[in-house]
Amino acid sequence: MTVRIDGAVPAAIRRRPGGIVLLVDAAGATDGARAGLAAAHRDLVLIAKYVSGVLPTPAGAAIFIDGGQSDPQALRRIPQIVVEHLEAAGVTDGVLTIPKPSSHASLDTVPRAVVLWAYGQRRTRQTRTPPIPTRWLELAERWIQQRRSSQGRTLALFYGAEFELGDAGIGDFLMACRRGRVDACQIIHEAPGGRVTGINAQLLGGALALGSAEPTANDGELLGTFEALRQTARLLAPEAAHAYIDLGGPLLRMMSAYAATDWSNSGGELPESVAGLCDELLFDAFPVQILGPGHLARLGEIADATPLDDAGKKVELLYEPSAWLPGADIDAVRAQARDALSACLLGRSESSTIFARRYGPLAP
Repeated sequence: MTVRIDGAVPAAIRRRPGGIVLLVDAAGATDGARAGLAAAHRDLVLIAKYVSGVLPTPAGAAIFIDGGQSDPQALRRIPQIVVEHLEAAGVTDGVLTIPKPSSHASLDTVPRAVVLWAYGQRRTRQTRTPPIPTRWLELAERWIQQRRSSQGRTLALFYGAEFELGDAGIGDFLMACRRGRVDACQIIHEAPGGRVTGINAQLLGGALALGSAEPTANDGELLGTFEALRQTARLLAPEAAHAYIDLGGPLLRMMSAYAATDWSNSGGELPESVAGLCDELLFDAFPVQILGPGHLARLGEIADATPLDDAGKKVELLYEPSAWLPGADIDAVRAQARDALSACLLGRSESSTIFARRYGPLAP
């Protein structure tokens, strides 16, 4: 027996070469499927603009390929390249297919979300950005588990595809993704009543988002979620270069990596530029932020900050969260907070000098 190529695969590659998600359904040969895709990665990167790590889902092993402007003839070879590596890895019976597309684009409009973003230590001239700490993955699992309903659904969202996780352990799944060199993975849990809980784990970029949204949540419930995430942020603080919590907007937009902020939309530095320097720069003003030595060096003494360690190198800056609720005069509150944090809020492209100072003439 051999690995069969589903007829939908060539059609999907032709139709959307910049967004190819392949799934290997090889029941009984899970390890071989993962190993085969990992081996195929070495050949696929010679063809495509970008190839992800291997996502280990209950439905099989998956991989994302961005063919970009690659030669169409070369892209047509992808299925056969993958099958050859699968068979070399001992997979003798299976199907190379296209996974179910995600039906959750509408989550981007679900309001009244509360989202925590935490960023681990940033890279230096000599080192790469460390991967996400294991302890953070354990806290991410706890965040989902505390809000998991036996009547709900838990899904992994991966480059426009979705995979049912069922009763799979979230922590084990995330650890397997990190071992498979998956750069990022989103997990959501939908509970009855409309509440959605989510994780965005930037596994190789050392950042984590935890969030929850419920359209019918009242202000008290919103503040309760805020406080739960605030306590989680304090647990993440020892390994965090920076963390913040925002509230009120749509869940998936707030949990998207490098999502635009009000500051960047009004001419401030772009989030993708701040992310690599967020141990001394800030994305915007938020109801609560965890600041480190780099921020404090720029800002000086902050009277209202609460030390999070004995040396005072990490502090929590908390504003009255009710002033940031939907319907409040958030613009005025944020403007006042920005004035206090102005030394860490740069204009568009102003971070280039800091990049040059840290990394030399070439920006990372």
